[in-house]
Amino acid sequence: MSATETSLSPAVASRAAPAAARLRDGRRVVALAPLLGMALLVACAFTAYSRSFASIPIIERRHSVLGDADAANFALLLRDFSLRRTYGNPYQAHNRSLGDNAQKHKIHHLLYAMVGGPLDAALRSVGFAPDRALYSVNALIGSLNLLLLALLLRRVDQFGSPVLPFLLLYAAALSTWVITSVPESWPFSGTLVLLYLLLLDRRPRAAVAGAVLGVFMLNNIYLTVLVVLVPVGFWRAGLPLRRALAAGVRAGVVALGVWALCLTALSFFDPSLRPDEFIRFTLWFKRFTQENLPPWALYPWKSAFTNLFISSIVSNQPDPAIPQDALLVTLRQSRLGLAATALYVALAAVALVGAVRRLGGGRVAVRLAAAVRDSGSELWIWCVAMLVWTVVVFYQSGFLYSTVVTPCIVALLYRNLDLRARAPRLLFYTFLAVMLVNNTLQVLAFRAALLRM
Repeated sequence: MSATETSLSPAVASRAAPAAARLRDGRRVVALAPLLGMALLVACAFTAYSRSFASIPIIERRHSVLGDADAANFALLLRDFSLRRTYGNPYQAHNRSLGDNAQKHKIHHLLYAMVGGPLDAALRSVGFAPDRALYSVNALIGSLNLLLLALLLRRVDQFGSPVLPFLLLYAAALSTWVITSVPESWPFSGTLVLLYLLLLDRRPRAAVAGAVLGVFMLNNIYLTVLVVLVPVGFWRAGLPLRRALAAGVRAGVVALGVWALCLTALSFFDPSLRPDEFIRFTLWFKRFTQENLPPWALYPWKSAFTNLFISSIVSNQPDPAIPQDALLVTLRQSRLGLAATALYVALAAVALVGAVRRLGGGRVAVRLAAAVRDSGSELWIWCVAMLVWTVVVFYQSGFLYSTVVTPCIVALLYRNLDLRARAPRLLFYTFLAVMLVNNTLQVLAFRAALLRM
């Protein structure tokens, strides 16, 4: 066979080369599509978060007018943060000023102030107007949370579903959108929860897991609850249950030690940060805000559950404070809200059925053990722990606290929904579309209500 018969003619080769180049370029575009989609989503989310509630005067004048967020107090804290500054009297029982509450938040959410204050100053130094800089702090934190959640979804992946639609679900969930759009510490607590879940996936030593948690607790003492996830990882890795529980105890002891040491060091700047002062003030504040209903009553559980797991995703009611009966008002007064809620509940039911089927049969104890050993069990355990903790501590703030639960809800849906099947795929995308419309209208309604105040 001649050389001319085994090679392309120059004319054919000249036509084939551009075609091959186009094919390679097309493959590159396909490969880059998820990254481009992620970049677009982050850019849109940052814009929405930084502009949704900026320049509405009442937010920085009055306490807890939007979703129970303490934006007015955190605005004061971030704009002029100093470890040495005392903003007010946190023990003031009557006619509390913004400074009194700001000092309370400095004690309870110090890490957010230490990060958010310099970030606000940095944004102003590069040309951001003061108002825009303030509302961009949490917008940046929310954008980071999207990237961390993308990593978490890859870890719990089971069906190879596209990540981007679930990230959109998280970004547009009502509590994510509302709370991330104002100065508040809870979105940063969400950052720390996501970081801790990713850390536990690397199976750190109990002392390391405890030390990291001790630092995170400076942002929110609620994050102490994360210690329950430590023995889960050890047990799933094959350690006997008794030794796994012992590892969890070690992590808890180290966490408390690191937290106390950090507060002791920081108390040289502000004596109210001493561990004993922190505990004394926290107990006083708990009594100061105490409700009459005990944790064993039914209403705190209904209130916390609905605001943590339902209203946090979708709601359609007129009060921007998002009261305890937000779900009931949504179902009674809004057809769109009713439709969105029904689709969401149906989607959650499909995911739950998928999770139960995956665990197999057997006794309840056997299924529960399988659920704990299942990859990603930290997600539902954290959700349950947050429900219990919220009921015990302060059930009225379920919507606010849901910002650390919502990413886990999204991850659970991602793990247990098989979008390769037509019915779940249709249900998911229908819900996503209806939720986007509903929540956009809800945010616009909240804006209008706040502007009228």
